[in-house]
Amino acid sequence: MTTSHSDKHYKATEKVSESIKQYYRESAEAASHGEPVILATGNFPVELLYAMNVVPWFPENYSALCSARQVAGRYCRIAEKNGYSKTLCSYFKCGLGSILESGGPFGGTLRPKMIVTTRFNCIPHIKWWEILARFYEVPLFVLDGPHVVAAKMEDYHYEYMVSQLEDLIELIEKTTGKPYIQDRFTETLELANEASRYWRWVLDSRKNIPSPITLSDLATDMFVSVVLLGTQKAVEIYRQLYEEVSEKVKMRQGATEEKIRLAWDNIVLWYNLGLFNYFEQHDAAVIYEPYISDTWGGVELNINEPLKSLASKCLNIWANFSLELRAKRYLQVVKEFHIDGVVFHSNRACKPFSMGQIQLAKYLQENGIPSVSFEADMADPAAYADGQVKLRLDAFLELLKMKKGLL
Repeated sequence: MTTSHSDKHYKATEKVSESIKQYYRESAEAASHGEPVILATGNFPVELLYAMNVVPWFPENYSALCSARQVAGRYCRIAEKNGYSKTLCSYFKCGLGSILESGGPFGGTLRPKMIVTTRFNCIPHIKWWEILARFYEVPLFVLDGPHVVAAKMEDYHYEYMVSQLEDLIELIEKTTGKPYIQDRFTETLELANEASRYWRWVLDSRKNIPSPITLSDLATDMFVSVVLLGTQKAVEIYRQLYEEVSEKVKMRQGATEEKIRLAWDNIVLWYNLGLFNYFEQHDAAVIYEPYISDTWGGVELNINEPLKSLASKCLNIWANFSLELRAKRYLQVVKEFHIDGVVFHSNRACKPFSMGQIQLAKYLQENGIPSVSFEADMADPAAYADGQVKLRLDAFLELLKMKKGLL
């Protein structure tokens, strides 16, 4: 097994790396001074938590951090030794293992006042958060919603979600003592929208040939959209990223030597982000991924209907799309982003992102779009075989270059 960090192309991405450290340090300090902490799932509307002046903390993101720091494997083994199956989500096993060991980077998981999760994004979320709620002996709120979006969302879907968000606000007020203030919420959403506009522009800039930015930067940059959206820090970082990428676009410069343009399907390998530099070393740029673009892709919220907008943001994500919608989206993206081929990461640890990949690959092939697939795990390096993966990728890249007359 060979893993590595990715080399970054932008100063703004280096600032994101520093902001990650700052976030965990400041969160731990705030908690030590009695500020209420809420553990939330990754696609939960963080804007609401910042508006209510609580400390949001994301177990999934923390597991990704542990993986990037090469300690997730050890924590996964601890969870397995305590009776949890090897086939479970590695985010869950890593997070639980660090809690059972009472350790981890930046002091480990913060003790929460309450825990919130969603039912429609991740299969093990409910049981995972139930275990955490029992461990910490705190209230658990489950935000429910339709699990698979097969067509246009109807008003009753949003009304149902809005009613639950209203119930959640009441529970947060009761549990933490923090009041809901509409003006504060509006200010938070305005900050989120400003940051999201910059972020969406950056993601769409990859339609340019050559692409000014690739997944080697964006895998780090997405932290801001997941964890910091609704803060001034998010606006500052994404504005800087926008300005740097804009210069590349004006000068028609790519992030790397680009002969092949790829899409990446599924969550990235957090312990081996250097794999995206490996693509670049072979003149291939990874310029689209549903995991970021169609999950944390810079959705602008309607200030006049804030809760409905948050409900829409939660529901309209890749993991909640039907197979038919995913297939249609891919055909659209292949055309708009000039994609040459798709790399499917068959993620043993995340079933919602992996289900339907075989059918998608077949559908793409029928439409003249080649793809390759390999098995691995998003957080646990024990499931990754570097030599086997690169052998498959090398053959795929050679095929694409031959197809384009580059060999």
